[in-house]
Amino acid sequence: MVEIGTGLNTRFERLDNGRVRWFDLDLPDVIELRRKFFTDTARRTTLAASVLDSNWIEIVRQSPGPYFLVAETVFIYLEESHVKAAIEQIVRNFPRAGIAFDTASRKAVDGGNKDFVRRKMAVRFAWACEDPREIERWNIGLRLVESRTLADVPDSLRPRLSVPLRTAFAWFAGSFRRSRRLIDSIYLQGSRKRLLKTSEEEPLTRR
Repeated sequence: MVEIGTGLNTRFERLDNGRVRWFDLDLPDVIELRRKFFTDTARRTTLAASVLDSNWIEIVRQSPGPYFLVAETVFIYLEESHVKAAIEQIVRNFPRAGIAFDTASRKAVDGGNKDFVRRKMAVRFAWACEDPREIERWNIGLRLVESRTLADVPDSLRPRLSVPLRTAFAWFAGSFRRSRRLIDSIYLQGSRKRLLKTSEEEPLTRR
């Protein structure tokens, strides 16, 4: 498992099954901060590098697969050419891997950037993706397996939500179906968690 853009995420602590081999990847300055709170173990390794670098690839490949990579709120900050380069590199080196990441529509990107300006923040979103099938059309060996909006809560997780949260998500999903403008207004329209597999891999079945 490779978490790209790990930041101060605690996904390993939440998902560790006692067997998984885990790699946390982020830029050197972020990793410097992260090391103050998290310690490497025999099954967990922190890597200071950009997703566009290649040195982290060889370190990960020293561990046997299968491989799965997740990039949460990472690619949206990159130009499309860099997104393609990063994903192409992953496909070349992990030809049977799965990868999950989120995207945002052009309206969501523009709305987010206006908010950054209002808050006097230097950071900006860059890459917009309107169609979940767009990545397949890049012809780099990936195919879309599943796409969900933020309103889509998997059935397996619903019983674990509190009653207020289940009610809120039900309203949210209903509003999404009735009016995409609601989602646009809070910068979520078109934001998707994208699960893709390389073309050599069998499709995942939805449980």
